[in-house]
Amino acid sequence: MTLTAFVRFIYDPGEPVSVRVREGFRARWAEISPLPVSEGRRITDEIHGREDCLGFAGYFSTAETQMEAAKAGCPLINYSNRHGLFPSGRNIIVNEEEIGRLAAEHLLLKGYRHFGFVEEESSAFARDRREGFARALTGKGYSLSQLTLSAPRMFNPVEYARELQTRVNDWISQLEKPVGILGANDSAAVQFLGHAKQVSPESLPLITVIGVDNVLTGSSHPLPNDFLSSIEPNFRGVGVAIAEELAEYIDGRPLESGSVRRIDGASLIERASTAGLSSRDPLVMILGREIHREILRGEAPRVDELAQRMEVSPRTLLNRFSAATGLSLRDYILRERLLRAASLLCGGQKTVAETAFACGFSKQGSLSSHFKRLYGCTPREFKQRCQSETGPSCLR
Repeated sequence: MTLTAFVRFIYDPGEPVSVRVREGFRARWAEISPLPVSEGRRITDEIHGREDCLGFAGYFSTAETQMEAAKAGCPLINYSNRHGLFPSGRNIIVNEEEIGRLAAEHLLLKGYRHFGFVEEESSAFARDRREGFARALTGKGYSLSQLTLSAPRMFNPVEYARELQTRVNDWISQLEKPVGILGANDSAAVQFLGHAKQVSPESLPLITVIGVDNVLTGSSHPLPNDFLSSIEPNFRGVGVAIAEELAEYIDGRPLESGSVRRIDGASLIERASTAGLSSRDPLVMILGREIHREILRGEAPRVDELAQRMEVSPRTLLNRFSAATGLSLRDYILRERLLRAASLLCGGQKTVAETAFACGFSKQGSLSSHFKRLYGCTPREFKQRCQSETGPSCLR
């Protein structure tokens, strides 16, 4: 009999996180054996009683799936900590505290000094992300307010909607603003923004929100695909780790039941929801998001055009931005364009000339001179360092 290790994904096939984990797994799986298709079957049908099962990995997100998986007669790898870690197998999960820390660092850099955390329901991953967020903030002397969107089970839908609206409104009214908020995931962030728009639309310009997972782009949801900034965990790295662990078990390494391997490498993808700087002036908050949208479209925002859009004079716009941030608006626009250029160069997909055009510079030399003045290295040097093991050192 040919023994075959295989993996089972419990996510829906089109679910973005599932795709990223699966592709990471496939990147290393050829070293072991082909990946069989096993959609639509329960865990019990898939692995119980099969003598050819050398390893099984799955998204054991509920107590039921953990109990079913524990009956398997082969090494088990879990890549979910939604309701806690899996005591009967190896746990490979993303570094949740790193996610919280990244969010805190980003918001602090933007100038925020008041913070909130929103979750749909209590869960282990939400707790860990919240703790990482809070730890980074308390280390700087700041506190954190928390909102849970779920309601007790005894509420009927009408009572739930009424109670939740009141709770969201009360929470927003008590927050000092401007405020930077981390959603436990993209879904919690979007749900909160939807409720906030209903109960306190006047507060929205002073609220900045970051999601987690980066799964909304291209999906059906009430926000533009380019709106929600989100932290993307290293899901592909989780898949790679699953394949590595299975290979080691096949080679005879004993399973460490209940043990944990955390995968680092999360990155923040900034979009309009965190564009701009912290300010008590709603015009300045909105202006920052308009500038961000134009830069993403490859344009160089002009002060006169921005002033016309904001329905104020250019002088008023310059003065209000300077009064609110202590910065020159023109210098801020240039800095944001250069940050966008750095991001594109580090991604490695564009040449320096293409990057210059994508950031609104008419000539490559113009980008190079501004870039070197700000960062101390040329765009070409930055790209080479970013792709080396040392990383983007000229931005440190």
